[in-house]
Amino acid sequence: HAAPSGLTSNADIAIGPQVAFNPIQFDKEIREAREKFGYSGRIMISERVGVLFDYHKEIDAWKEAQNNGSGVGSTKQGIGPFYEDNSARTTRITFLDYVSDRFPDRLKEVLELKRTQLEFAGVNVNNCLEKLVADHGPIRERLKEFGERLEYRMQEYLSNDHHIVIEGGQGSMLDVDMGTIPDQTSSH
Repeated sequence: HAAPSGLTSNADIAIGPQVAFNPIQFDKEIREAREKFGYSGRIMISERVGVLFDYHKEIDAWKEAQNNGSGVGSTKQGIGPFYEDNSARTTRITFLDYVSDRFPDRLKEVLELKRTQLEFAGVNVNNCLEKLVADHGPIRERLKEFGERLEYRMQEYLSNDHHIVIEGGQGSMLDVDMGTIPDQTSSH
């Protein structure tokens, strides 16, 4: 899931840097939480968080298929390719990029940089750009208000003696550096 577990207790929630942020999934979960639980907490998304797109999933599935059944056991959710983009920096799209008016141009730049890889994965780059801009338009508008300089907001919470629960996405031995090779995930 994309949203932290604080949703079910109506707590303020924050999405911090280094998360593989899927805005489509997050938007769906927020809307469901409002309907099912009456969620009304504060939502904060770091401007620095990277955005995961469908093309990350396509690349993930393609890479896994290239290994003739002996891949790394990917869930094909795009996590590995997302973190590759995060590390490469030039192909990373941050939440700040995502909600800005410059998003279509930034997305086009990234898709051009990834064109060869995307074409190998069976993605039509031109159609991909149009589809992503159209599919994400309404979501970008809904999520725009949640963008934060999160490091400052968390300091404010700490200064006011608020309790902060930090939720991670994996158990022991899955860290990319400290986990059991090759059975770890792509992130810290």
